[in-house]
Amino acid sequence: MSQFIEMTTRSELNKKSIGEIAEVRTGSTPSRSNPEYWNGTHYWVSAQDMGNKYIYDTLEKITDKGYATCKVVPAGSILYVCRGSIGVMSINTMDCATNQSICTATCKKGYNTEYLYYALKVAEKTIKKQGIGTSFKSLNQSAFSSIEILFPAIEIQDKFAAIAKQADKSKFGDFKSQFIEMLFKKPITGKIGDLVDKKIFSVKKIHSMNDIIEYIDISSVERSNHSIVETTSYVVSNAPSRAQQCVRLDDILVSTVRPINRNIAVVNSDKNNLVASTGFCVLRPKLAFKEYLLAIVQSDKYTEAMIDKASGGLYPAVNNGDVLNYGIYIPDEEFAKKFSLIYQQADKSKFGDFKSQFIEMTTRSELNKKSIGEIAEVRTGSTPSRSNPEYWNGTHYWVSAQDMGNKYIYDTLEKITDKGYATCKVVPAGSILYVCRGSIGVMSINTMDCATNQSICTATCKKGYNTEYLYYALKVAEKTIKKQGIGTSFKSLNQSAFSSIEILFPAIEIQDKFAAIAKQADKSKSYVRIALKNLESILEYCIRQVA
Repeated sequence: MSQFIEMTTRSELNKKSIGEIAEVRTGSTPSRSNPEYWNGTHYWVSAQDMGNKYIYDTLEKITDKGYATCKVVPAGSILYVCRGSIGVMSINTMDCATNQSICTATCKKGYNTEYLYYALKVAEKTIKKQGIGTSFKSLNQSAFSSIEILFPAIEIQDKFAAIAKQADKSKFGDFKSQFIEMLFKKPITGKIGDLVDKKIFSVKKIHSMNDIIEYIDISSVERSNHSIVETTSYVVSNAPSRAQQCVRLDDILVSTVRPINRNIAVVNSDKNNLVASTGFCVLRPKLAFKEYLLAIVQSDKYTEAMIDKASGGLYPAVNNGDVLNYGIYIPDEEFAKKFSLIYQQADKSKFGDFKSQFIEMTTRSELNKKSIGEIAEVRTGSTPSRSNPEYWNGTHYWVSAQDMGNKYIYDTLEKITDKGYATCKVVPAGSILYVCRGSIGVMSINTMDCATNQSICTATCKKGYNTEYLYYALKVAEKTIKKQGIGTSFKSLNQSAFSSIEILFPAIEIQDKFAAIAKQADKSKSYVRIALKNLESILEYCIRQVA
């Protein structure tokens, strides 16, 4: 960091608008009334797909005909939400189209996308203030294009991007770097197939035609934590033709389709009727080798190797032989056991894998399914009249989607007066605030009494229910909840739909234990936040130098 600051003080900084340094586009939504446009193979991005730094897949895909109606955004572009949750941002790893709420910026030669990403993060608060509108702030293409960023020489941008990527890697724990360094310096002494049981029975061998199975396809996988988030029940006789592989607890499912997407999951259920798609290569690890194999198939080197082998144009895929024959170092069991301990310890620092700890814990306790409306007081907010100046620029907190995204809310961009506050429903501190229109699923907990706008549903837990538990339970259910949204370009959930969402609740003692573990896991992320804050400070330093 200090080296970078030293470099930037000796380099010339130029203020450039995004429109000068990048090709800027806005997207569109193919007509929903035309079935020929939808359920294809081309990626179509909406705000629901965004939030993580990189996008690897989309909830909805469009056909060749639908794609032809859209502007294509080349891989490696900035995708920036310019309506509703202004500032939500990602980089696409594949060519795609987007909806009309997203502005995209494809950097020209001499400008680094990673640098622009972090520069926009630093400027987020300033950019949000430029949004126009009442309930839903927006930036048009012209306003987005006119945002000005300070750019040093390309060499400095590249240096910054390298530092930023290194900081991002730390989010995976020290394990990742240890693993890459340790594993890929070892000689290749075998292949993945040497460490797995190849006896994966077909569905017809285990089940009768009238049996009910739980089907796992690629859409069942939550990539962020390598878990299976949902299955679909079928009678064997009516199941999809790809429902062929009987799987069990601790099996590793590796998607052979589009390996760049890293659709990899570990079976975390001991049900005896789980059946996986033939789109997965099923790895049944030999004793002590589960974590070792999981780490291998998650690695960049493995992914790059599979991408190179993939064939099939718009539907690139590898075969099971490509996965099983991938060359690796074969450790002894003692090494594998030590490796597993390192791996498990590293995963404790990540929320995604914390979920598995919770599952293990809750399987030993009684779980009750409750709707949010049963366990919490649910409200929706409102916006005091913008035409009445007596309502605005006061001292009371008024939350919109722009204030959300982090786990906790401590302040708001806009505040209202006593008179404005009197027109709103007060949300007590320690409630769940959940965006139910546009970027469904963006969520925070308020640390102070506040009011909210009408796009936010709030849940104040009743006695016997823990807010922290509910927060993480809603995170786990995010994908399922998003599918319940109604609307075309902008999905929404009304108060009734939000209230009816069902969550599994163990006893309050278990909820409290879960909350304590979750808070501890969150604390472990602080060093990452500090690293990113240092990066932000570098950019702010540059801005001050020019100013």
